[in-house]
Amino acid sequence: MQSNSPPDVMVWLRLFRQRMLNILLSVVVLLGGAAIVITFLPIVLAGRFRVNFLFVYYLSSFLIALVLLLWRNLPDRWRAAGFLSLLYVFSVLALVSGWLGGGGRSFLLAMIVLAAVLIGPWAGIIAVGLSILTMIVFGWLYWQGLLFYSLAPQYSNPVIIIPEILGFAMAAGMLSIALWFFKAGLEAATTAMEQAQRSRQLLDDRARQLDTANRELEAFSYSVSHDLRAPLRAINGYSNILRDDHAGVLGDEATALLEKISTSGQKMGLLIDNLLDFSRLSRKPLQKSNVNLNDVVLDVLDLMSFAVEGRDVFFDLHPLPDANADRELIMQVYSNLVGNAVKYTRNQPKAIIEIGSYNSDAGLVYFVRDNGVGFDMHYIDKLFGVFQRLHSDAEFEGTGIGLATVRRIVERHGGRVWAESFPGGGASFYFTLP
Repeated sequence: MQSNSPPDVMVWLRLFRQRMLNILLSVVVLLGGAAIVITFLPIVLAGRFRVNFLFVYYLSSFLIALVLLLWRNLPDRWRAAGFLSLLYVFSVLALVSGWLGGGGRSFLLAMIVLAAVLIGPWAGIIAVGLSILTMIVFGWLYWQGLLFYSLAPQYSNPVIIIPEILGFAMAAGMLSIALWFFKAGLEAATTAMEQAQRSRQLLDDRARQLDTANRELEAFSYSVSHDLRAPLRAINGYSNILRDDHAGVLGDEATALLEKISTSGQKMGLLIDNLLDFSRLSRKPLQKSNVNLNDVVLDVLDLMSFAVEGRDVFFDLHPLPDANADRELIMQVYSNLVGNAVKYTRNQPKAIIEIGSYNSDAGLVYFVRDNGVGFDMHYIDKLFGVFQRLHSDAEFEGTGIGLATVRRIVERHGGRVWAESFPGGGASFYFTLP
């Protein structure tokens, strides 16, 4: 069973950052080159070129962006930091040129957003602090009259600058926090999906291992049981020949021993038959249909009539709802449970066996109760195991496969089975069928 891997959100985010950074650096290289050519080429051709600050800034920005774009071995975090540094310097120059109401502030806001996206939330927070500090410095410069708005002179009143700075800081901070939570959500979702994928893969592996082990165990049980039949038939056959044809030669003690051999052989044959039936349960496909459980119980009681002949047994039958199940297998469940109830009430003057159902929080529960010898709940873990018996053959005959068969059938139907009892207080067996 194969399961699809969940999308790796963090890989997608890393690729998105790389591509965005490459696009931004390419834009800076193209614009920087165009600015150098457009601004300084006419001056150079006119013979009036002089090296000044603006030329050095344009040329250095162009070269730095070009190096960051081409140097792919440099970690993306450092490439992003270099680009953001260029953007911050450009923002400061815009502010110096009196562009506080326009591009300078916009470039600072862009720096905050890109810092959070390209590097991470902490970089966005640092960018917020740096932007606020820059705005405070330039606000003070405008307050002192050292700088003026070139694009919006009506806002030259320094009192206007303080709420602008606070509003800018709040908006930028909220944006950075939102990006932070978005990234944290992506990381949490990715981690949860990866954990779910690992858990699902582990469950699939365990299911395959369990299925393989069950198949090997069933094949082994079938092979061993089948191979034991031939020598067992020989033992039973020869012991019967000795007992029937040579009874006059054998003494009473030898005849009694042969009788024990024959009885043990018959019991061994019954064990093999039960083991074969048990091993076939997992291989046989379920044939589910709407089953009238009342008819099933009546058929089982009809088959049990010989076992209760001459006894005082009262069957307290309650109406049972229909079930979606394999009729043949469910009949085995009731045969084993009712058969056990009949057997373990043998010593009761009046045996009472109750068959019914009730609704619980977990759904519909079916039960078979009796007033027999019961059992100690301390040994409940052994009760549904193969060849596990809580009573000796001298007390009650049996092979120890009946309740194991009940559990196997109920679990194959997707239900569960359990029991309650105490010594001398009878036993109650419960099972569910989804």
